[in-house]
Amino acid sequence: MKGQLSVEFLVIVSVLLVVLGSVIYIAQSEYQTTGRNIDAAMARKTIKDLSYAAKEVYSQGEGAKKTVFVKVPKNIVSSVVGGRYLKYTMNLAGNNQDIMEPSDVCISGFLPEDDGGQWVTVESVGSCVLIGETSLVVTPKKIDFRLYPGQTQSHVVTVQNFGSESRDYTAALSGSNLASVNSSGGSLAPNENNTLLIDLQTMPATRPGYYYNELLIESNDISHVYISTFVVAEKNMTLYPEQITETITVSESRTENIMVCNNGDLPLSDISLSCTGQVSSWCSFPDGPAASSLAVSQCVSKRLTLTVPAWTSPGMYSATLSAQAQEGVSDSTPITVDVIPTQVTTSSTTTTTSTTTTTTTTVGDSCDTYCISQGYSQGTCRSNINCAGHETYVPGTYCLTSPQIYCCCDP
Repeated sequence: MKGQLSVEFLVIVSVLLVVLGSVIYIAQSEYQTTGRNIDAAMARKTIKDLSYAAKEVYSQGEGAKKTVFVKVPKNIVSSVVGGRYLKYTMNLAGNNQDIMEPSDVCISGFLPEDDGGQWVTVESVGSCVLIGETSLVVTPKKIDFRLYPGQTQSHVVTVQNFGSESRDYTAALSGSNLASVNSSGGSLAPNENNTLLIDLQTMPATRPGYYYNELLIESNDISHVYISTFVVAEKNMTLYPEQITETITVSESRTENIMVCNNGDLPLSDISLSCTGQVSSWCSFPDGPAASSLAVSQCVSKRLTLTVPAWTSPGMYSATLSAQAQEGVSDSTPITVDVIPTQVTTSSTTTTTSTTTTTTTTVGDSCDTYCISQGYSQGTCRSNINCAGHETYVPGTYCLTSPQIYCCCDP
């Protein structure tokens, strides 16, 4: 009987121990979860307070400064102050978790990582805000390129020393092979700045799409410049009309309305118009031969005037009208001009005698009129002789009396 009671007692105690252990485990898990939530909330409040302070001193202008008291939780793995955000990486339950807060202004510097309460300085330096003890400021923090295959663009990055001591720094570029930087580092005295040139160059065979690079500036602190490049698939410019055909009398002009349109994916700049070919000198542009820019899907109207010089012989003439943008895109339109002579009017006089009727043509005026229409000073009909040395013989039936009379044009 006693043995049975002892066994029952042991079973009851064992059950109670299992229940108690389960309660303790659950309570401990809840405590750890609560602690992790508190740590994450503390980290989030710290970077939120610093982001708000950065916006406040930035609005007050260069030189504005304030100190902010923050509480830093345990288990901080790393931190970043970069461009437009602040970030803590924390070890929570064995896993790394990012706690981030965006910033409305350019920021640079350090977040405190030692746990506990501490004061952090936030100072505006004009274009950016320094958080914590830092000296080098790099601007901008992000660069977006957008270009066509076969095109080159550049962007300047400024490194400035706001500290009280000279600083050496290194610059290293990683990522796609489209980007290059003109310097690997340097040294900056207090309040001195250097500029780095980022060059982006695409090849004609570069595939459309996004490409990424990162510029790392390292000294007593680290700054990142994130570079994004979008290579556009299509570039296109269209010149209207597709063909220009005119019939123009000597010494006259015709004006044609033309239009240049941007049918590509990027804005175009410095658009210029020009004529080339056989009679390019006949072209002029009353509205000017250039336009400053064309947005995507935008067109600009221009006028083209064709003027046929007075000395031009009748016939067919050609030229090419071209439009060119700074980005390397272009289009062209062929021009054909049919030049016709000036119409010449002749008069006739009939003289009657008792024995003979003779019809003659007063050819002097017609020869003179024709020569002047061809750009000469005057015309003269000369009988049975060739034109004088300084005159030019014009073939045709402008002098019709007999014997043969030549029409000679005087320069």
